Amino acid sequence: MSTLFLVFFLDKSLNGYYDVTEMWFTRFDMGKKEKQLARLQSKPKDFAHQELASLLKGLGYIEDNAGKTSGSRVAFVHPETLSIIRLHKPHPNNELHAYQIDYIIEKLKESGEI
Repeated sequence: MSTLFLVFFLDKSLNGYYDVTEMWFTRFDMGKKEKQLARLQSKPKDFAHQELASLLKGLGYIEDNAGKTSGSRVAFVHPETLSIIRLHKPHPNNELHAYQIDYIIEKLKESGEI
């Protein structure tokens, strides 16, 4: 979403009168999904699995664990593009590893989400 607004600048000239300059600005309001994508692309060291699940859900992915025997393995499947992101839930900490973040960014670029 973007907002367009007009700003007036007053500048006092040498003759004592004010010159008015108008400028149009556009400000983009980032939604939750855009903020999460920007945070992911900055490759933070504290990106949690729950943040990833929330981001991918917002992009239309469905989380799929293959039953009780899947252990920490998880897949996120996009039903329309059939894009699959497979990874292990990080443990004992909840933060994703750097290689996992790189892989996720690569898969989102391949599917056209980024």
